[in-house]
Amino acid sequence: MEPFKYICHYWGKSSKSLTKGNDIHLLIYHCLDVAAVADCWWDQSVVLQNTFCRNEMLSKQRVKAWLLFFIALHDIGKFDIRFQYKSAESWLKLNPATPSLNGPSTQMCRKFNHGAAGLYWFNQDSLSEQSLGDFFSFFDIVHARGMKKESITHFFCKEVDEWGKIC
Repeated sequence: MEPFKYICHYWGKSSKSLTKGNDIHLLIYHCLDVAAVADCWWDQSVVLQNTFCRNEMLSKQRVKAWLLFFIALHDIGKFDIRFQYKSAESWLKLNPATPSLNGPSTQMCRKFNHGAAGLYWFNQDSLSEQSLGDFFSFFDIVHARGMKKESITHFFCKEVDEWGKIC
């Protein structure tokens, strides 16, 4: 089995209509593009470097590597079929063998929040209960000074749909 066989079956950016050529930018390319921009920004901004390296627990190189890793994951929620079906035409263009797939409803797709879903999956799949405090402490320093784990989770994870995932 090819390790990257399915990674190119997901769109990250898409034009609204097939009549305009349905330009598709693959999700993997979008994630790597954003990481590349962040890499250039990091290299040009001493202020950004100093902000992330304030506590001096890790070298600048290591902080940059972790930062770029997480930036590359910023749209992980777009791998969800509910996001992909926001442009069913794009999904079917990339996955022609699945035209009979009974996709999620238009209303479900419209309500789906890929950012909240990505954070939810990250928390569920990557973090144990013991490490959540450490993660949210870092998040607190960088993004949401003063918010507790519960308020951050509530902010991003407002509702759960019938599929059992965050909308």
